[in-house]
Amino acid sequence: MVRKDNVECVYGVVRWSGGELDFDAAYRVRVRGLDGVAFRLLGWEPRWEPNTALMIDEDGQEYEQETGESEWVPNVGGRVVAVMVGDDRRHLVDPDDLIPLDRRDYCGECGQVGCTHDGYDRSEDD
Repeated sequence: MVRKDNVECVYGVVRWSGGELDFDAAYRVRVRGLDGVAFRLLGWEPRWEPNTALMIDEDGQEYEQETGESEWVPNVGGRVVAVMVGDDRRHLVDPDDLIPLDRRDYCGECGQVGCTHDGYDRSEDD
């Protein structure tokens, strides 16, 4: 079992406290299907959403009308944007495929799981 501040992994099943991912946390994850490399999480996959305004017709009925403007908003609960440690390519992954990693399990330079060439102290004297 791996346990972080808001993450618990038991038998490969990840549970995020409150059902929310903390994208500001310093933990890294593995992604099922992209094994062998640590990932950092950037946020929810954005989606393009049109802005609407509440309008009132001649009969006093309210309705929504698109304003012609739009914006990118996070698609909370959808896929997550993840980047391999040591890389800049973005991957869209399912939150159910995320497996938390302990800091000692990966290289902070190349991101490879099991590599220890980054100089990080991996002694058990925590």
